[in-house]
Amino acid sequence: QKMYHGFNKLALIWKYKHCKKFDINEDLELTEFSNIKEVHKIFLLEDNVVYTFNVKNLIKIIINGLTNNEDLCCMPIKIKNPYTNNFFKRSSLYKIYFKSQKTNLVIPELFYLFFKSEFEIKVFLLYYESNIKNYLIKNFNTVLSDEEKLEYIKDLVESQTTIVIHKDFPNDVLINTFYPLLSLYLYSNYSLNPNKRIASRKLMNCCLKKYKTEGCLYGRKIYSDNQFDKSKYYFITHI
Repeated sequence: QKMYHGFNKLALIWKYKHCKKFDINEDLELTEFSNIKEVHKIFLLEDNVVYTFNVKNLIKIIINGLTNNEDLCCMPIKIKNPYTNNFFKRSSLYKIYFKSQKTNLVIPELFYLFFKSEFEIKVFLLYYESNIKNYLIKNFNTVLSDEEKLEYIKDLVESQTTIVIHKDFPNDVLINTFYPLLSLYLYSNYSLNPNKRIASRKLMNCCLKKYKTEGCLYGRKIYSDNQFDKSKYYFITHI
């Protein structure tokens, strides 16, 4: 058995030396490989072609695949080679993980959990969906688009306060006002940890208390002179 594994390793070394090399001098962020530390470079054999990668780029690709979502619904996808769009072999994923351990990079929690799942997407989702969800909410500022943030903020205002926002009220002002509370709102509605949901809801309610009082005029459009002159108006942006 030792001899068998030895010949397998010898065959793999031969392939890396004699297979076609993918001709590229830059990593995925257009940094010259000559300017990248050797410890951060990795060679992967895929489809009988040897590709050179920056480990940091691959970790980003893996995390993006594992956190793929639709409206914060976890939908992790298999990791693909960015040059061919083919799925990475499991052996390549193991090589990326062990290479990451040898660098000074911090291995993300989700990558470690993916490793524990033997790089099986279905197993990873089955056992660690709550971890994915928490990652999405914690990093909502980069995970969500500006349009999605605005929609969630509007839902927050409509469901958690008594104020009425005028249809012409500036979106940027609305976002600046409630953006600090968006993570609490997302945790209270989408976290799979019941204690996290309850604690976030209590804290959010305390922060929104002033927006639930009677007579709160935030978001209203006020005409300056009279109801017949529609040219002069202002919005109430503070309480």
